[in-house]
Amino acid sequence: YQRRVRARVTPAELLAHSAAMAARFYSIASASSVHPTEAWVACGRSTHFDAAHTASFVGCASRYLSRLRPGDASLVFPVPSDFRLIDLVADDQPLVMIANGSGMAPFRAFIEERRARGSTAPTVLIYGCMYPDHDYLYGDDMAQWQAEGVCDVHAIFSHYRAEEERDGKLLFVQHRLVSGDPLGDKVWNLVHEQNAPVLLCGTPMMAEGVTNAFNKLAADHGVDQSEQLYTDRLRAEKRYERDVFA
Repeated sequence: YQRRVRARVTPAELLAHSAAMAARFYSIASASSVHPTEAWVACGRSTHFDAAHTASFVGCASRYLSRLRPGDASLVFPVPSDFRLIDLVADDQPLVMIANGSGMAPFRAFIEERRARGSTAPTVLIYGCMYPDHDYLYGDDMAQWQAEGVCDVHAIFSHYRAEEERDGKLLFVQHRLVSGDPLGDKVWNLVHEQNAPVLLCGTPMMAEGVTNAFNKLAADHGVDQSEQLYTDRLRAEKRYERDVFA
């Protein structure tokens, strides 16, 4: 329940009662070895609505970035990250990456780095967004990686043709991680048989759904989880790394 109250305040009073604006952090979407003087970011202009869906609110940082033009200057600063993929996976190691939305950013950088290093290890990327012509970030890059054999890309469009093909049901990445699905079987083989790590980046809902899907997949293959869930076992082996954002 939301209630709106009208009040007259001066700009100074409004600022005095407002919290300081927090910095917005973005994962770098480019490999430093390929673009040593650049840092790319993935950002979509976000719009949110109130509970009654009568008023909209535009994301502060994403709106600011969307207004920048080539040649404009902006204040930025780097911060260390624990999600250092180059330290987690060897060049000759099979790999499974799962992302949705702008969670694709660090994976774009990592695949670019593996490509530059000449890695030929089996690499699967599962990427979820809503529509192929709306929010399919780096779609051209993914098509190139697929054509070159750098990465096996599986794009899952949650809203695309949902009414026509799925009676309105949305399709998310975790829905493909099931036993009997060719993609689910391929991922299981890489993770369970070839010891591929799983790297996951995206929203909390997606992360929870994928975690549950992996544990269900393990149960379907007869893995004993009475003392430890399969994903907890992978975490203990440092083979299940997540970068989850709100």
